[in-house]
Amino acid sequence: DSSLDTRSYPLLMAQEVCRIVNQAAHVQAEVEWPNDIILSGKKLGGILVEQVCQGDAVKAILVGVGLNINQDSFKPPITHSAISLKNETGITYEKELFVEALTLGLYRLL
Repeated sequence: DSSLDTRSYPLLMAQEVCRIVNQAAHVQAEVEWPNDIILSGKKLGGILVEQVCQGDAVKAILVGVGLNINQDSFKPPITHSAISLKNETGITYEKELFVEALTLGLYRLL
């Protein structure tokens, strides 16, 4: 929606990532402002949104999404603060399905 204020994109993107993750993995991930995705009190991932501007005009919006999908364990210092979908559900996921769903879902927001 071109009428959206681009400052709202990080939150909108994070909400869309949570929706997709929750639907695909049947979990209850949540957004922790401003850009973290939290599951069971631990960090599942994060969002980075950058704008490319020319003068006052936004020319592009770059979105980076990092998700812990199939990690079995995490090294210090994040051993106890990070989680993966596999840790939570015991299921190994096809990462390509998340890439496709996230690409379509985030594109829809722009």
